Amino acid sequence: MVNKYEIRIPQINGIQLFILSLWLTAYTLMGLKTAQGGEIHYRQAVSERSKKMKKLTRHMQSLEKAVSQIDLYSR
Repeated sequence: MVNKYEIRIPQINGIQLFILSLWLTAYTLMGLKTAQGGEIHYRQAVSERSKKMKKLTRHMQSLEKAVSQIDLYSR
């Protein structure tokens, strides 16, 4: 009777290792997906910030041009 259990132990260990490897693979894939999502979010944020900075720069240049055209001594 002990011999039956001794034979089954390597099979049970193999099944446990297989299940553990599947779980670790799924966990790794979830981590990679999360990292990619974070990278995409970061790139979008940088792109939006860059667009806002360009827009602010254009506004600042137009304000500088308008201020330079004002003649303060004319009054």
